[in-house]
Order: sequence, then C-alpha cells, then structure tokens
Amino acid sequence: MKILKSEKGYALFLTVLIIVLFGILTVSLLTIVMSGVSKNTIREDVTQAGELSEKGLQRITNQINHDIQNNIPEKGVSETQFITLFEHVLQHYQCPEAGTEYPVKAAGETGTYQACVDRWEDESESGTLKKVVIKSTGTVNGKEKTIETTVLMGADGYPVPLKYVLSTNASEACQQDAKQCTGGEGNLFIHGSPTIKGNMKVDRNLIVSDMAFTPARAEDYLLKEAYWIESILPDAIDSEIELGGSIYKYELPNHLKGYSLVKNREKLNAYNAHISRDEFRSSEYKELDNIADAFQDHAPIIEEKELFRDDVKITEIIEKFKYHYTDPGVIQINSADFKLFEGHRTFKNLKNRRPLYGYFCAKGIFFDCFLNLDRTYTGKFYLVGNNNHFHKFAVSQDLHIGRELTDIFNEGIKIKINDQHGEQGGIYVGRDLIIGRGLTSNLEASMAEPNLKIEIDGNIFVNGDLTITGVDGKFNSIIYVNGDVTIDRSRFSALNKNGEDRALIIFANGKIKIVKNSLFRDKPDVLKGFFYSKEGIEIYGSASNLKIEGGLSAPRIVLNSIRGRAGIGGLLGVIKPFKPSQHYVFGYYETRNNQVGKPSRLQLEYDEAILNTYSDLSVDQYIYNVVKPVILDRSEL
Repeated sequence: MKILKSEKGYALFLTVLIIVLFGILTVSLLTIVMSGVSKNTIREDVTQAGELSEKGLQRITNQINHDIQNNIPEKGVSETQFITLFEHVLQHYQCPEAGTEYPVKAAGETGTYQACVDRWEDESESGTLKKVVIKSTGTVNGKEKTIETTVLMGADGYPVPLKYVLSTNASEACQQDAKQCTGGEGNLFIHGSPTIKGNMKVDRNLIVSDMAFTPARAEDYLLKEAYWIESILPDAIDSEIELGGSIYKYELPNHLKGYSLVKNREKLNAYNAHISRDEFRSSEYKELDNIADAFQDHAPIIEEKELFRDDVKITEIIEKFKYHYTDPGVIQINSADFKLFEGHRTFKNLKNRRPLYGYFCAKGIFFDCFLNLDRTYTGKFYLVGNNNHFHKFAVSQDLHIGRELTDIFNEGIKIKINDQHGEQGGIYVGRDLIIGRGLTSNLEASMAEPNLKIEIDGNIFVNGDLTITGVDGKFNSIIYVNGDVTIDRSRFSALNKNGEDRALIIFANGKIKIVKNSLFRDKPDVLKGFFYSKEGIEIYGSASNLKIEGGLSAPRIVLNSIRGRAGIGGLLGVIKPFKPSQHYVFGYYETRNNQVGKPSRLQLEYDEAILNTYSDLSVDQYIYNVVKPVILDRSEL
C-alpha cells in the first residue's frame, strides 16, 4: 500500500510539473509571438511612413513645377525673369520656423506627411537650373521617417521637342476634348516597321500597322499610283514613351490591299482620311491594352506624360532678323558680273563684315549699270563659291544656294557666317530658298548619289518655302522657314566645331516632306538633324532607305517603312532583282516573312549633338518650360 501511494504521488507531481512547464512554454511563446507582432507592426508603420514621405516629395516637386510653369507667359521670360520667378516659388515652399505650419502637408488613411524646401544652390552657370534639397516626413501611429532628397529643377533653355527622337503635340483644347482636334492632331502613326532609338512623347494616340503605305506617284501627279506593302510591326529600342491617349492597331480593309490602277485615287483618299482621324471608333481600329502588342521585338516603356508648350516662335524670329536695303549701314551689292560657267544674278565669295543686300543691274557698254536706273531686287539670285567671312546677306525674293545643273568643276559651296560685336549674323531670304539643285527625277534618285558638297555654318531665315535637293552636306545651322520644307535625295553629316559635332535644325511653320533618299538601294542616306513642323511630317521608307540621327516633332507624324531589300525589276519590271518578293509596278520588296531580323529602311536615332547646335546658334533667348525634375541624391535622417 505504501508503494502504491508513493507511485500515485509521483505521478501527480509529474502531471503538475508538466502542466507548469507547458504553461511557462505557452506564456513564453505568446510573449514571443506578441513581441513579433508588435515589431512587425512597428516595421509596417515605419514602411508606411516611408511611403508617405515619398508621397510628400512627389507632391511638393509637382507643385513647385506647376507654380513655375503657370507663371511663365506664352511669350516666355528672360533668364533673369525666370530666376526671380523660380526663387520666389522656392521661398514659398521653404521649411518653416518651429511652431509654424509646413507649406505641404496632408493626412491619409494610414497617416500624415509634410514636406518643405530646406535649401538650394545653382547647378547651371546661368542659375536657371538648381539643386533643390527637399525634406519630407511621413508619420504613422507616432512613427516618423524623414527623407532628405536633392532634386535637379528649373529650366535649361532648350525647346522641349529637341529632347525626344519623336514628339507630337496637341493644343490644350484638343487634349481635353477630341472634338476640338483637327487633322490627326497629337497622333503618331507608325505604318510598317521603322526602327526607333530614343524617347518619344505623344500627346494623344499611337496608331501602328503591319502594312506600309507607299505612293509611287501621289498628289503631285495626274496619273496616281499608291499601294500598301506587307511588313511587320515597328521596333523601339532603349525607348520610353510619354503617351497621352490610347494605342490602336490599324487593320487595313481588304478592298485597299493589292495593286489596282483604278483604285489608286481611292487608296490615296482613304489614306489621307486615315491619318487625319481624331477618333478611332470604327471596326478597322483595334485598341490595344499592352504596348508590347504594338511592337515587333522591342517595345518602349510607358512613362508619365509631361505637358509643354509649342514654344518656337518661327515667324517672330524671321521678322526680327529681316532688314531692308535702305537701313543704315547696309551695303548693296550687284550680281551682274559675268564669270565663266556662272552667268548673271550670281553672288560668289561674299566677304564683308557689314550687312549686304543683293540686287541685279545689267552692265552697259561703257558704264556698269548706268546711273543705277535699271536696278532690281526681284527674281531669283544664286550664291556659290567660298563665302567664309561675312556677317549678313539678304535678298528680297528667291535665293538658290547652288546651280540649276551639276557644278562642272564640282568645287562645292562653303558658307561661314560670322558674328559681329556680339550680334549673330545670317542669311535672309524674302521668298523661297533652294539648297542644291533643281528637283530630282525618280530615275536619278535611284541611280546617282547626292554629289553637291555644301558646308553651311550659321543661321538662315526663309520667308517662304525651303527645298534641299541633291546635297552632300555638313551643317552647323538653324534654318527658320515660314512655309513648307522638302528634302530630296540628300544626306547631312555633322560639322565639327570647337571639338564638338554640330547638325542641322529646321523649324518650319508648314509641313515637312523627306522623299527619294537612297531609292531601291541597300545603304541608307543619313540626315544628321532635327526637323520641327507646326503642320505635320510624313516620311516614307519602303523604296527609300533613310536614317535620321536627331529627331522629329510636329502636331502629326506619319512614318511608313518596310525592312530588308527593295529593287527595280529589269525589262520594265519583268526580271526580278531578288526572290521571293512582293511586286508593285516596277518595284520589288522583301516579303513579310523575310523582313524579320532585317534592317529597317527607315531608322530614327536620337542624337544629343542637336542640343549643342541649338545652344550654339539659338537666337531665341527666352524660357518657356521647366524641365522634368531629376533626383540626384537621397538619404534618411
């Protein structure tokens, strides 16, 4: 009995001991779990505080940019005026003294944030760009996280379009209501497979197609020929896109496919209606949710769109430079001297530091231009030779830099415009300007290389249309054009100046056409330049083969291109230059399947040398836009 009682007591002791141990373990486990929950809660509060701090940073930077931009008038401001405005806005957002309210603060579901400008310093020599140090604090359940961020803000003086390889712009009314848009305003049309390298800005819609429109004879011809060539979708390499609207894929209706002489006018009318659309609700337009579906192998990354003004005052700049032959200090020069292989109305080897104004007065038998009675300023004049030391030159109507026919000696033409007493020089043309030769035939464009060597260093102001044809050129030039621009069978390389590459920038009020470049050849012509139009830009790269190193900007841009080979068939198109191929009239083109992996016949690649050219030659010293803020440094306090 004693042994039994002893065993029962021991069992009771073990039971109580186990219960106590389990109780201790349970309490310890609960303590650990609750401690972990508490720590996780604290961590979560700190994380949310950091997110709120980030929101505060974004809000204050957006508000600063918005306040500056809204106070810049449409006509722009000078650098001095901009710096005053910029610093006034920064002062408004400066960190407050103790006990006073922050300039930016907000409360949300999870907590609060507040942000302010701590200090700033000049980044650019002019002071229009500044390093702005912003402190932003997020608070959640008493837990705070403060971040100090250095942000680059202000203005750099460059027109916003010059920073993109492609940019389309729409008016503010159009962006708010499609019914206020006209002629495809703000849209980028990419038909076929151009290759794009660089960032894009599209105020409204992106429209793509796997067919490329090709007019063999279009609006300028009585007998019209036009057709859509099978291609693949475009590529955008190392690109970002700021997109204000939607993405559509255009499915060509069956009745517009193939080649039919009787349907050419119908195809042209349908094409013009297509690229002039402002809404895309009909069945041939499919809206795409994923931008990758609009590109072949490489698609751009979609970024937040920034608003900007159309800020190139072309007409005003031309009028400001314009001068008259009766103005004080102007020297009038006669083009009547007849020299071998040149003829009258031709200026050569200009060399004078005073403003020059051209006229024609025929030579007499005994006296040159007797009593100046027959002096005339109208008609077309020519400029040739080595014009390397002059300041300003003007004609009242047309100017042709070059000759109608090929230069017999192929000596080329050089133009170097010098500044005088800090004032920029240039050439003023009262009506139309031709650089190069007369218009080029399709046959010549497909057989011969551009061969007129022209070098231009300085600005040109054209009060009419501009045509550049048959030119093998080097440029460090901005050309302001009041009318249309046609670039035909030409190539432009950079003019090296002060150890830096320069290029050609064209600002035009009218439309820009780039045609007949390296027709049916494998090697592309290269245009190193930037082309800006206030009306529209259309480029074809199916028969042509073209590479633009720079960029394009217009309310509407239309690109058409295939990849791979294009050629002319022999015996009036009967003998094929390569197989397999698509055949339209006398032209043969790579089949759709064979285009995969082949180089595009229209390439666009951004080149920052454009900014150097603009900085070197710009006559517009006003600021119209702020730059997109850039984070330079970030640290936790």
